[in-house]
Order: sequence, then structure tokens, then C-alpha cells
Amino acid sequence: MIKPIGGTIFYIDPNADGQYKLYDKDRKETDKIKDAVYYEKTVDGTMDKYYVVDSKTKFVYPVVWSFVDKLIGVTYTEIGFGRQNTEIALNTADSSDQYAEYSMWKKLTENNEKSVGGCNDWYIGSRDEVDKLILSGLIKDWKTNKGNILCSSERYHPDLVWCWIGKKKLWYREIKSMDGAVCFIRSF
Repeated sequence: MIKPIGGTIFYIDPNADGQYKLYDKDRKETDKIKDAVYYEKTVDGTMDKYYVVDSKTKFVYPVVWSFVDKLIGVTYTEIGFGRQNTEIALNTADSSDQYAEYSMWKKLTENNEKSVGGCNDWYIGSRDEVDKLILSGLIKDWKTNKGNILCSSERYHPDLVWCWIGKKKLWYREIKSMDGAVCFIRSF
């Protein structure tokens, strides 16, 4: 079955063992990643191969982490764990966090309810997934009131979240109550 990709492919996992066909906007098969709009899985694999960024959603949201202390030790940094980290966070959040007016969790839930890009399985990337997104060069303007701060779904400490600090060009543990940029991604 042919399905929408939903955004722009920013990373291809060389370790993935599934096989896919990619299609352009006219549903003609293509081997050009930049032209791919649809995909079809031809052989099941054990891990996702393509990682996609939602290029239409604004990136800056207040980061609400009052439930983060419940997540320490159960979230992961590696590629392939962003979806799991996000599901753990959403299942652990109380309603005041998850649905706070401007929280990234509310925006993520809205994205999925609206099926942005024809997809309803968006999540917040793990630290390594966000790292691949930054290295892709697709995200250029993600300034917050504290500078270029891009958050991952990986928790470090009850009061800290792993964030990429653009000015310093390094990963840093940032306080969970600041404004941070978040990109919604999906993988298949």
C-alpha cells in the first residue's frame, strides 16, 4: 500500500533491513530522496529506515516538563528511540502538562489529530535523531528567546533535558522550564 511520507527525509539508517519503494508527487517510482512524497514497504524489517521532519510546523514551543522526573532512566538517546521516548512521556504526563495551552505535547497531539502531511505518527526525536536532523542542514531557523536551542525527547535529570545549543555547537543539559525549539519527526 502506498502511503504519504509526510515531510522531508533527513536521514536514512544504513542498518535498517526493510525494503521500500519511493514515489514522487505523481506516484511515479523515484530513487531521488528529494523528490519522494510517497512510499511503499516491500519487505518488512526490524527497524525503521527513513526519518522524516515535518517541514510545515513552526518549531518553537514552550517546553513543559513538570512530569519529567518520572522518566529518568526509561528514555534513550539512540536512533530509533524517539517514538518510544515520546510515547512514554505522553503516557506519563498528567493532563496539565500534556494539554497545557502552549506546550509542545499539545502541539504534537494536534499535529497527529490533524494528520499533518497525511500522517498521524509524529513524535519528538531522541538525542541522536535530532543530531542527524541538525547535521542534515534542513533546520536553519529555530531561535528561541535564549538563542538556538533544539530539544530532544531524551531526559537527563528531573530538572534537565538534552538540548542542542546552536551558538555553542554542542549538546547541553538545559533546564526543563525554558522555551525550546522542537521539531516533529516520524520514521518508517
